[in-house]
Amino acid sequence: ALKGWLKPGLAFIFVSNAVFLASWVKMYGASGAVLGTQTRAEYLEAAHSSYPHPPYRAIEFINEHLPADARVLFLGEARGYYCRRDRICPTSFDRYPLHGWVARSPDTARLRGFFRESRISHVLLDRIGFQAWLGTGNALPNDERSRQVYLDFAAEYLRPIFHDKAEAGPGVFASDTTVYEVADRAAARNKNPAP
Repeated sequence: ALKGWLKPGLAFIFVSNAVFLASWVKMYGASGAVLGTQTRAEYLEAAHSSYPHPPYRAIEFINEHLPADARVLFLGEARGYYCRRDRICPTSFDRYPLHGWVARSPDTARLRGFFRESRISHVLLDRIGFQAWLGTGNALPNDERSRQVYLDFAAEYLRPIFHDKAEAGPGVFASDTTVYEVADRAAARNKNPAP
């Protein structure tokens, strides 16, 4: 009796898996990548429901334009897989090193010292993700003094060298990612400071 159910059972499992795979490929917009009609870069540059505000263009910029010894602090973004530079890439569940640095910095010069000691030469900032992570208390301390030290530091030391922004639309997630160089010396306040 069991033998009579084997073929239909296996057929059911096969069809169920094929339907699941097809729905997954469609849901994640992966048909072009799966069928080879779309490059890896084209797929990774596009936002999907499981991949909102992608950082791929900024990561490509980092790989192509930053020196080999660059070290990048990712803020608001934990997807550093394709980045070929040394990086610190905390998730929303991690306590950012920035949190401790800001908490222990009486001023922007000391905060710059922490960046220097950690060899951070650049920052990749996903503004949307960072704004969301600020509410967790893991990115920055939740007090006005700390926030002001960070904002002043960003205005004085972070120089934008790449920016990728896309507005939200039907089925499209907004994106706002900037790569900053961390300057050695404070300068006049930046017109486009990090949040």
